[in-house]
Amino acid sequence: MLCENCKKNQATTYFKQTVNGKTNEIFLCSECAAKAGLSSPAPAAFSLDDFLLNLLGGRTAQSEKKVCPVCGISEREVLDSGRVGCGNCYQEFSGRLVPFIEKVHGNKTHVGKRPKNRAAEISEQKPVDPLLSLKEKLAAAIKAEKFEEAAVLRDQIRDYEQKEQQ
Repeated sequence: MLCENCKKNQATTYFKQTVNGKTNEIFLCSECAAKAGLSSPAPAAFSLDDFLLNLLGGRTAQSEKKVCPVCGISEREVLDSGRVGCGNCYQEFSGRLVPFIEKVHGNKTHVGKRPKNRAAEISEQKPVDPLLSLKEKLAAAIKAEKFEEAAVLRDQIRDYEQKEQQ
């Protein structure tokens, strides 16, 4: 397969990225992959830290000196490890972290999701009022002409209302 960028050399690198549910795939030769920052000299030497560092924009003299006043972690440590030390780090290092978070989540903040099969069910849940529930059952029993059941429900409603008044 030929490189999808230069269309001259044999493709040796496969890159797949999903952002906001949209997946892009590309096959590149080693030269085009190197220009895009997607390859290392030896494939076995690939490091997640290097990948994250590349995404975050690399080290600078400022990142060597900037330190979170709460936990004491330096910006360099955050960039090297890909982990923050505390919640304040997000504010302290926002200039470097926000672009990375946008690339990963497609948004400036991660907002989470509800399971698709339960989203409507969860949003429709309301606190259950026993009296209201009994009245709804009574109305349904009357409509279905189940008068014996309706009489029992009527008595239950009356008892419940009397207990609430005491």
